[in-house]
Amino acid sequence: MWALANEAADPTTHRVLEIGAGTGRNALALARRGHPVDVVEMTPKFADIIRSDAERDSLDVRVIMRDVFSTMDDLRQDYQLMVLSEVVPDFRTTQQLRNLFELAAQCLAPGARLVFNAFLANGDYAPDQAAREFGQQMYTGMCTRAEMSAAAAGLPLELVADDSVYDYEKTHLPPGAWPPTSWYADWIRGLDVFTTNVESCPIEMRWLVFQRRR
Repeated sequence: MWALANEAADPTTHRVLEIGAGTGRNALALARRGHPVDVVEMTPKFADIIRSDAERDSLDVRVIMRDVFSTMDDLRQDYQLMVLSEVVPDFRTTQQLRNLFELAAQCLAPGARLVFNAFLANGDYAPDQAAREFGQQMYTGMCTRAEMSAAAAGLPLELVADDSVYDYEKTHLPPGAWPPTSWYADWIRGLDVFTTNVESCPIEMRWLVFQRRR
């Protein structure tokens, strides 16, 4: 996400939409860099925290409190970056993935990018219903690459990056910032769901970037 945001020569013209922003760690940091940021957050407490912090620091952050899929009426169609961090693992169905891709196709400007992290099955592993349900209980909702591709089918979106969250963040986070919590490294490698070694774990969290075709 930060690598993509840093590509903008003029952040003030690089509008960002963040979905499920929590307490606003990413949204507020992007706004401090100069990006206009729209946040859709359905938890009232989190929305209030973001709004209060943005007003205190005079940041260009607009907070919309609702389910992001309920309407598009208050969203723009010229976002340069759309971000979901640790949101897709809470999805329960592939229809929710489809809804996300349809929203991105409508909200992103041509050439703009959608970036999110998700647990994907490795190789030809096909999670059964028991694995999926247990994963959902552990905030580790998972899908296959075929399901991800099917959810984006027919839309003007192209997968342009697919990176291991563990490898990418361990390499790029500043000294002292990795891991962000004591449990994070195991969680993103699927070890909260599968009691095995890392090499044998059939899922892992990936950072995915889709670009809207021009």
